[in-house]
Amino acid sequence: MQANLDLKLGSRAFFQFLHRFHVVIFVLVVIGGLAVATLLLTTAMNTPSPDTTATTNASSVPVIQTETIQRVKELRTDSTPLVLPPGRTNPFN
Repeated sequence: MQANLDLKLGSRAFFQFLHRFHVVIFVLVVIGGLAVATLLLTTAMNTPSPDTTATTNASSVPVIQTETIQRVKELRTDSTPLVLPPGRTNPFN
């Protein structure tokens, strides 16, 4: 009988504790969960995969095709004057 009475007192004290601090416990659990999620996302975003270093070095060299350069040169030569509509000024002069 005594063990049963102690169990009821213990459970009642536990539920009173939960009733009194349920908001604080909830806030701590939510903030802790957000902190863990942020840490995991930051770690996942900042960890490079082993293959990215080789492709980064290869893709950092710009390749411009000679055909594209020729098409740009055909658009306008440097010797022709730039004609702007009235009231406009050339911002590059």
